[in-house]
Amino acid sequence: MKKFAFLVLAIAALFVFASTAMAAVSIDIDKDTRVLTVSSDDDDLYEIEVSGPEDLTLGLNSSVRSTSRTLTKDGTYTVKAVNMTKLESAGSKTFTLGAEATAEPTAEPTAAPTVEPTVAPTAEPTAEPTAEPTVVPTADLTLVSASYKGGTISFSASGVKAPTEIYIDGSFAGKSISSSGSHSLTVKLALGDHTMYLFTPDTMEKSGTFKFTVAYLKPVVSGASYKDGVITFTVSNNDTYCEVYVDGAFSGYGIDGEGTKTISKELACGTHTLYVFNADGVLKSDSVSFEAHKFVTYPAVAATCTKDGKTEEIKCELCGKVQKAAEVLKALGHDIVIDAGKAVTCTEDGLTEGQHCTRCDEATVAQEKIPALGHTVVTLPAVEATCKAAGKTEGEKCSVCGTVLKEQKDIAALGHNYVVIERTAEKVVYECTRCGDTFTQKNQNTVVKDTKNAYGAIVKDANLVDVDYTANANMLDQKCLVIVADLNSKPNLTTELGLYLDDALIAQLIKEGYETVNFVNGDASIVITLKEISPFWFSTNDAIWAYVCSPDPDAGDGTLVKVEAMISATEKIPADLFSGVIFKTVTGDLAVTENGIY
Repeated sequence: MKKFAFLVLAIAALFVFASTAMAAVSIDIDKDTRVLTVSSDDDDLYEIEVSGPEDLTLGLNSSVRSTSRTLTKDGTYTVKAVNMTKLESAGSKTFTLGAEATAEPTAEPTAAPTVEPTVAPTAEPTAEPTAEPTVVPTADLTLVSASYKGGTISFSASGVKAPTEIYIDGSFAGKSISSSGSHSLTVKLALGDHTMYLFTPDTMEKSGTFKFTVAYLKPVVSGASYKDGVITFTVSNNDTYCEVYVDGAFSGYGIDGEGTKTISKELACGTHTLYVFNADGVLKSDSVSFEAHKFVTYPAVAATCTKDGKTEEIKCELCGKVQKAAEVLKALGHDIVIDAGKAVTCTEDGLTEGQHCTRCDEATVAQEKIPALGHTVVTLPAVEATCKAAGKTEGEKCSVCGTVLKEQKDIAALGHNYVVIERTAEKVVYECTRCGDTFTQKNQNTVVKDTKNAYGAIVKDANLVDVDYTANANMLDQKCLVIVADLNSKPNLTTELGLYLDDALIAQLIKEGYETVNFVNGDASIVITLKEISPFWFSTNDAIWAYVCSPDPDAGDGTLVKVEAMISATEKIPADLFSGVIFKTVTGDLAVTENGIY
């Protein structure tokens, strides 16, 4: 009997030794720091299940060969390691933390190692799971469908009339439903086959049992791209945490679930691969390839008249790989127009005909300046004035353009300078000293012979003595009345004579058709335009003056008190002739001095 017992113990010890030798995972607990450390010595994929006051799932692989967790709750824990590469147990350990820890946990049973069960409690139940109801399923309460993905059971029920409990693998899952339709339950289940049914305590109804399988999904990665140090990719068909591998090496990043993901990683130019590996180390996605470059957009360059342009170009500024090639835009060529020439003149420069481009404004044929010609000067001869015709001064003009360079000034007609060359009782003959023109005047009195005005007789000498005269009315065809003074008509007459015309007499002469009066005193004469004056006239034997005068209204005898305008004069007026009289011209006062009035 002792030999048999010893043999049994030896076999058990051998089995335990063999079991320990097979384990490639080390499970250690530091009860002082409460740190659980799990590590492996190979590159296989391991799943570590921790159950007890705290439930954990850990993973080991070729990149992560050791991991630690701090356990915060007191109680008994069981740690089981499964080699997911070989689908075999990799060791286990049970231990107690807290006041209840009285002895070192015993090792696992010495039975041959088997794969761990695939069913595990999914959530902390609110009470001890009750035994499976013994009622018979009814036709009314029905579990129509159930499926598991990403830690969630999605199911559909019908015939629900009262609060109905959910049972997973024969145990109450801690949740109830109150209506038919689609529902979901968040729960963590181990890999493998599971069962589910519904139970209504109030009616003791139980649905049929629905079986479903929990298996890892193979993630799918697509649409990987790289820009500015960021990898962007899309993950589908994934319900767990996955590690991201770039070019076969762990990137240091993990992702959850599905959708568009990004990780930051600087890559060299070239082709790279990416795949994801679920953290439980069971399935990895197929690799997708992508290009890593630092693409820069080079803007388009417009073509000019003489230079080619190009369209937008996109290429890597590091290696020069072209993503979008630029296309050549041929040079446009010039759009030529003619620049009209400009004729040269005497004073302005001219231009030759040229050409330029309307697009770029380049002068393809430059215009050249033609210097101004300058004037060709010819002399315009002077024209002497005659008694009847006006003359002109000498001038200059350009014979090419006709521009007057030196203007000719008009010289007024001189008018006749008649003097008496013959005098008889019947006639007086006059001759112009300049042109020799003559005319004869018969001695006869006219209507003005004895005409008086406000100053008395028409002709007076310097002492205001009346002087006889003759008036030739035969020159009416020339519209001129010639009045000739007779210095011999009375003794002691002065040679200074004046012709006195007032407004009434001027109006009478104009009415009779006269336009001018020629007053003759010996060799001196003056022609008066009747419409322009209201004067009295004074003359000497060699000069004649014309004045506009006003009489003294208080004297009443024609005494001259003011001369308002001096029309013309060839020499000074004697100072004693009009002593005290104020003379004025259009430009200012004339001074009365001892030498005369100027």
